Amino acid sequence: MLFDARSMVVIALCAVPTAASADEGTTPPRATAHASDPRSSERGVPRRAKAEKKREVHSCVKPPVEVVASGETATISLARCDGSASRPGLDELSILARPAGTERPKQSLADLAKVRGVDVAPGIKRMDVRLVERMALVVDHFRQAGTTPRVEILSAVRTGPGSPFHGAGRAIDFRVAGVDAQAVVNYCKTLPDTGCGLYPSAGFAHLDVREPGSGKVSWIDVARPGERPHYVASLPHEHPASRSSVTLPALPTPKHDDPEPAAAMLAVPTDGTFHGM
Repeated sequence: MLFDARSMVVIALCAVPTAASADEGTTPPRATAHASDPRSSERGVPRRAKAEKKREVHSCVKPPVEVVASGETATISLARCDGSASRPGLDELSILARPAGTERPKQSLADLAKVRGVDVAPGIKRMDVRLVERMALVVDHFRQAGTTPRVEILSAVRTGPGSPFHGAGRAIDFRVAGVDAQAVVNYCKTLPDTGCGLYPSAGFAHLDVREPGSGKVSWIDVARPGERPHYVASLPHEHPASRSSVTLPALPTPKHDDPEPAAAMLAVPTDGTFHGM
């Protein structure tokens, strides 16, 4: 029994330094937390990852579109991959859509992007971002694989009576190359809070953006360029049952001095004057 007691004492004395050494050689978990440890979020690792992801999203843009207006051409991306308007695309489109007779600014897009406010440059209004986003949707809807869509702007920002949406940079008259204007308007009618106008005689579509909750408004103006507006409920070859949505009832021919005849007769105002070339 004596031998056994002494042996136990010796074993106990040898075990104490070993345990101490183990404690001294082990770094507390908090000191060795790996980057993958959830607690490392307090040290900013996920924040950096989040910032990287945000930069990646903002740098990702949708395939470009060729835009032609008044003899100028530019190939631009209208929207980011998340569907929001691309700032360079917004500014370039605004420049192309500037009022007739306004000179193109000499500054680069990078310099113009630093300018905040309603104008890209003096005399050039910045288009409504919601309009640009809707234009991107239209382009993507008719985009064919392996090709760059071509959009011709006939009229966008302009001033004068009867052009409230155009004057505010919230409307555009345009054509999509190779696409019938009626097909463009039919798709336009699927977009919320949007005004869609069909001008078959001139072969173009009108698109404008409205305040949330305004609903959808559409119309057909069969007047020829230079004529007073002539609104109809449907085209002669269009059967009522084939319409994807209800169009406006036929409107009487407006008086020549009526600056906005459609707006005076609709519950939701439209930019109903003729948008000639």
